[in-house]
Amino acid sequence: MFTKTIRCRDLRWQSGGMHHRIRSGEGAEAKRQYMMMNPVRAGLVAKAEEWPFRGEIFYHGEWW
Repeated sequence: MFTKTIRCRDLRWQSGGMHHRIRSGEGAEAKRQYMMMNPVRAGLVAKAEEWPFRGEIFYHGEWW
């Protein structure tokens, strides 16, 4: 659906990736926290705040 909507065959989901529907502000915050902790779980940094590429599209508290 994404590729069809965007009409650009070069833009595709990552192979093996998953998407989740976010149904509430609480759910959105849980997903945000999970994503922010990815570099920590991967052992790339000790704290999420240390990751230099942690830019956000939606800021905390601005989901809805």
